[in-house]
Amino acid sequence: MIAINNERPDPQADWQSSFVAMLPEIQQRLRRAFRQLDAEAREDAVAEAIVHSLLSYARLHDQGR
Repeated sequence: MIAINNERPDPQADWQSSFVAMLPEIQQRLRRAFRQLDAEAREDAVAEAIVHSLLSYARLHDQGR
């Protein structure tokens, strides 16, 4: 007897996993871009830019790009 896997991968988890895989590179580039800021301002700027990156990535995924 052959077992058939009817489970389909969750497309939401797929794009999220892709973003998480890119996150270390994004963080590194953002820290470099904001290196002139003091530590607290840099932390805030990096966090805000990560959120912006996530929203942009999700929007592109929704558009099929």
